[in-house]
Amino acid sequence: MTGSPHRVRRRLARLPDWTAHPGFGVAALFAVAVLLIVHGEPQPSSRPSGKSIVVSGSPTAPAGLPATLVVRADTLEYRAAGVVRKITLPDLARPRSVLTNRGLSVVLAVIGDRQQAYAVSRDLTITDLGYADAVLPASQPGSSVLVEAALADPGRITSPGPSATASAGSTSDSASSTSAGRAPLRDFSVRRFNSSAKQVGSTTYLPAGMRAATDSVVGLVVWQPVNQPFDGVVPLEPLSAAATLIRPNGTYRQLGPVYPLASTAQNLLVWDVQRRQFGIMLLTNVTSTATSTASPTGSGSRTPSAGASGRTESGSTSAKPTPTPTAVLGTRYFNPTRGFTVTGPATFAPDGSAFAVYAQVGSRRRLVVAQVSAVLSDQIEVLALAVNTVSPSPAASASTTRSSSTAGTSTSQTSSDQTSSDQTSAVTTSTGPSSSAPTFEPDGFPVPAPLQPLWWADQVVAVGSEGSVVGYRPGSDQASLFDLGFSDIQSLAEAP
Repeated sequence: MTGSPHRVRRRLARLPDWTAHPGFGVAALFAVAVLLIVHGEPQPSSRPSGKSIVVSGSPTAPAGLPATLVVRADTLEYRAAGVVRKITLPDLARPRSVLTNRGLSVVLAVIGDRQQAYAVSRDLTITDLGYADAVLPASQPGSSVLVEAALADPGRITSPGPSATASAGSTSDSASSTSAGRAPLRDFSVRRFNSSAKQVGSTTYLPAGMRAATDSVVGLVVWQPVNQPFDGVVPLEPLSAAATLIRPNGTYRQLGPVYPLASTAQNLLVWDVQRRQFGIMLLTNVTSTATSTASPTGSGSRTPSAGASGRTESGSTSAKPTPTPTAVLGTRYFNPTRGFTVTGPATFAPDGSAFAVYAQVGSRRRLVVAQVSAVLSDQIEVLALAVNTVSPSPAASASTTRSSSTAGTSTSQTSSDQTSSDQTSAVTTSTGPSSSAPTFEPDGFPVPAPLQPLWWADQVVAVGSEGSVVGYRPGSDQASLFDLGFSDIQSLAEAP
């Protein structure tokens, strides 16, 4: 043995020769794309926009929790300062969702195969408001809520069809053809109620084939789907839309190919289904007759004329509508996104500085939040509402990774525990079972009575998967999982 130092040779790992083939790189990229699609993310080629927000797995108690009405386990409860009171609805009705506005709460509940609306006053008195397909917050003075019902077969509970195998808005042959035998769009009416659960004014009959979208100080905004694709018999997201303003004096004004979501005293939030953009319309332009409006056009579909008595069919022989200009002149849009299916409804912060709306990416429900001041940019924040309810261990926390995300996100910071939970959560709202794609009614409208984001102080509050509750301050880098002292929440609203 010599005195020279030993030399240690390390054998470097060598990849198989077939990995050098150009096809290996293509196959690897294809595999990554398939994984992203399976897990609910858009294709890697999709344009990123905004950022994804991490939800903490450590539950925290929210400060200043107000008195609330909670739907959980098919029961309605009143909760305030440690007091819990169960509210029994008439006729053994099963509550699905609850909405509160201007001193009145309305619960939508199921009796048999019909949906009924029940008003809950400040003293928790129950008033039957009759059949209802949806309930919306009212904006006009003297009214609290709007109750919408179809003229024929009101309150019908539609059973979702088989899970869609194509993503919403798919342009495949199976999703682009419509059946000539499908029923036309139903007609609806709207009644206004004040905080005493008394009807205000007369019933408003909506234009043929349209439904209420949101109320505003300049009038009721209605819409209908245009160019409705189907995956077999399962209706998917409309490829376009048609919105109309009904002014208090009964006159009409077309707003263009948009889906109205919410309003403040100054602005109307819209979603351009075709362009995949959130937009802000000034209400002064919405009600004006001096501003121009683009009408939706599409192959095989007719454009609705404001106030026309004829019905506009949503059927189309093509899944690619003709490109159209923007809606009301002066509308300001956020940058386009991809992968979103906006299921609504939306709500604005009390000061109108931000909005929040439920949406879906693939098979996962999201909450989309944006500050109004960020319009014309891509600053859209996306919360994954499925979280790990157990506090993560240091080892689990260390496994947090950063990955590129699209569908409205440029950087997604997701822990391995959260990702695992997210993959198992399909769209679950108080309005129906889960499915691999958003469930739409046969005539193309979103499911009735969906959840609505709440605002407590300066935070938006959303109901996540498995009954969790998430709080988020717009512009922050992280959201919080709230510990309300109870679980399995279906719907949540402030008490009147």
